[in-house]
Amino acid sequence: MNKFLITLFLFFSLTLLAEDLSCNRIAYVNYQKILVDSSSTIKGDGLKYLLDKDPIAKSYLETYQQNTLPSWKTAFINTFGVALAAVGIFTNGDSGITHRNVLVGAGLSVIGINYFISRNKYKKNEENLMMSIREYNKRNTPKIYFSPSGKTGSVLKNWKFGFQIARSF
Repeated sequence: MNKFLITLFLFFSLTLLAEDLSCNRIAYVNYQKILVDSSSTIKGDGLKYLLDKDPIAKSYLETYQQNTLPSWKTAFINTFGVALAAVGIFTNGDSGITHRNVLVGAGLSVIGINYFISRNKYKKNEENLMMSIREYNKRNTPKIYFSPSGKTGSVLKNWKFGFQIARSF
């Protein structure tokens, strides 16, 4: 029971670390606020009407939007890790590769490694959005002012505690 509670606590802790702030990212154009991610499924869609004017910026934006789509590979690997950990929890093997701790550890390792790889890809993909805005700003007006993190104030002022069951957008 203690292992289950620790695992549950770690899961909720990781969800706090992995909080995606894409719902409230704002860019400024002509002193007006524009939501960068106006849709929950198509990221960067709020800037599309501006970035369509520049072919290079448009290509970076399309690459960014293509890379933000959910991947079946990531889902499959995570499902495999969960299944491996579940088999480890419910098995009675005491030696070799079927040992309970080996299977649970391997499953959690697969999930953790996949998470860090996905997070790294996400951060690298954000560079495509930034390059798109930079290319647009080189040749076009009005300029787009965008902070990738979406945070403009102090970190302590925007600090929240909780399990993020409900979000406000």
